[in-house]
Amino acid sequence: MESLVVVTGLAVTLAGCAGDYPLAGYNPNLSAEVRPGQEEAVDIVWRSQYGQAGQSPPIFWMYEPYLDCDGGKGWLNNGVCWDGMYVHDERPVAFDWTTSGMHVELAWPGWFTRFSETSLAHELCHAAFEDWDHEGPCADTEGTLSVRAKLALEGVPGQK
Repeated sequence: MESLVVVTGLAVTLAGCAGDYPLAGYNPNLSAEVRPGQEEAVDIVWRSQYGQAGQSPPIFWMYEPYLDCDGGKGWLNNGVCWDGMYVHDERPVAFDWTTSGMHVELAWPGWFTRFSETSLAHELCHAAFEDWDHEGPCADTEGTLSVRAKLALEGVPGQK
């Protein structure tokens, strides 16, 4: 199986994106815990911003102390620092949550993190529109759908 990983930048931290990532979904440090406010945040992005009617992909979180790069904002995997990725291959994940490997993995860097400070909107954009090259709605430039969706999350807290 060929692997395809698309990343948004070439800085020290590479914001994860989409692809058949070799180790994605098999990280035992990922949690399927539903964060307070997560259902509201996913609904805002998936349905209101992206117009998707179906179920969003499952979301898994990486927490401290496993966030070991970019000042605790990402996790290191195969020498790359990730703060999120949409995995769209068909292998089953290590958890029994779905029969498909399609899911989102995101960093949650601290207790007072807000959903707008994560890559949730960006990674769900990949799931909704399959914009792997960041030239369409998932581009991280002003005014794109992904950026507008992230701004729509600013009022959603991530803690109780």
